[in-house]
Amino acid sequence: MARLPAAYHPEVLLTLLVYGYASGTFSRRKIERATYDLPAACYLAAGSPPDHYALASFCHRFVDELAGLFL
Repeated sequence: MARLPAAYHPEVLLTLLVYGYASGTFSRRKIERATYDLPAACYLAAGSPPDHYALASFCHRFVDELAGLFL
């Protein structure tokens, strides 16, 4: 049975991805780690840091919509 990610607001996930990519972090595991270690990422996670699986699921689910953002 596939593991389902916890429900996170898409705005939070997108914000964390943009923050990670803008700071040179492309690994979802490293973005997840940043939500525990870096104050800015903690703030952007809104007190509920997603795991790397939730970030990856979000990216795979909305790959077409996100394609134009990261050129």
